[in-house]
Amino acid sequence: SALSKALENNTSLTELDLSGNEIGYEGTSALSKALETNTSLTKLDLSGNEIGYEGTSALSKALETNISLTKLNLSSNKIGKEGASALSKALQTNNSLTLLILNDNQIGYEGTSALGKALETNISLTVLNLKGNEIGFEGVSALAKALEINHSLSALDLYNSEIAYEVASPLAKAEAARALAKAEGASVLAKALETNNSLTALNLYNHEIGNEGASALGKALETNTSLTQLNLRSNRIGYDGFSALAKALETNISLTELNLSGKNFISYEAIKALAKALETNTSLTSLGLSWNINSKNPTLAFIRESLRKNQTQRQPLEGQKFQAASLAKKLNSSHDKKALKHEVNYLPQADHTLSTENFLPGERRVLDSLSADSVSLLALQLWNVLNGYFASSDFQEANDEIKRTTAHFQIQLLDLQHCDYSLFSQQKLQQAQSYLINISSYLAHKKIISPDYLLTGKKENKE
Repeated sequence: SALSKALENNTSLTELDLSGNEIGYEGTSALSKALETNTSLTKLDLSGNEIGYEGTSALSKALETNISLTKLNLSSNKIGKEGASALSKALQTNNSLTLLILNDNQIGYEGTSALGKALETNISLTVLNLKGNEIGFEGVSALAKALEINHSLSALDLYNSEIAYEVASPLAKAEAARALAKAEGASVLAKALETNNSLTALNLYNHEIGNEGASALGKALETNTSLTQLNLRSNRIGYDGFSALAKALETNISLTELNLSGKNFISYEAIKALAKALETNTSLTSLGLSWNINSKNPTLAFIRESLRKNQTQRQPLEGQKFQAASLAKKLNSSHDKKALKHEVNYLPQADHTLSTENFLPGERRVLDSLSADSVSLLALQLWNVLNGYFASSDFQEANDEIKRTTAHFQIQLLDLQHCDYSLFSQQKLQQAQSYLINISSYLAHKKIISPDYLLTGKKENKE
């Protein structure tokens, strides 16, 4: 087409929206040819165009060489499993695409499995939307396997994607098998979350994962430190599932949004368990319980009292976090160094008897069996190191990347200092310590501390 021809030489257009135009295979093929040479277009919306498998194949071929396109919307195009497989092949070599929307495309478990395989090697995609696709247990298992390896994907949307099949058997047996398969689908995702450190948003709205699925996710949240948004609306979760999620909230420090609204069986006991978790949790800022509690329900009293206790505990912490966050924001702006120096003087100054040269002792510690006190002390020591660094001339002369990163670490350390590590399992303590050691490694790499004092995880052999 004329538009496609123009794109071959155009160097200024960055976004193109052709949604709902029914351009079909022919139009997509012409557009794909242009994308093989175009280097300016970054966002393309082709939703609702009936491009089918053939159009998707042509587009996928272009994606193998295109280096500029970052966002692609192919929703409602009937691409099927063949189209998803073609896109998967492109994703194995494409390094530019960060967002891919494939809503309502009938890709099934085979197409999803192909996408999962691609995610095992792809390092650029951060958002994948698979709403309204019957991906089945095999499909979700492939995605879960990929999440154990992939470190770039940050948002996965599986809303109404049918993570289980309807089996051909009498109705009662079919419903039982279907519910079990859905719980298993959630369980394999949960297992992946125990080790994945990149996914920040997961949408499982309307999947009927039940108590089993919710319990598995709760267990994962006890160790996961990356997920910030979890949507479990309308999942038929009962007391056991709520109890597992509540237990996770007592120690989880990353989750900020949890949606439990809709068709979930929130009982008096379940609310009590959630309320207890809210007394100590310092990260959750949004909790959805709509269509589950009415204003006259006595369980509201538990929530109100828990929130009051939570607010009392959070006030000192939030004041410190506001100051550290203000510093981070300042570092992202164009303020001069004088403004930065003035800002860091307002950070709470801890006891600086632990200097950058002795924050980790020369005799390396044995990490086989961790204590809550040792991890808590390490978090405090790193906080002290960064406080001293912010007040130093080295900080004023550092580049913006180092300033932003160290300010981010300081915000995380505020949360880590206020954890009750006595409630942590050895696995959880190991994970917290690993994160602290990663901070230490970064500081050593940037010559903020001496690498001689890094914690290695093994006692030094002096013989």
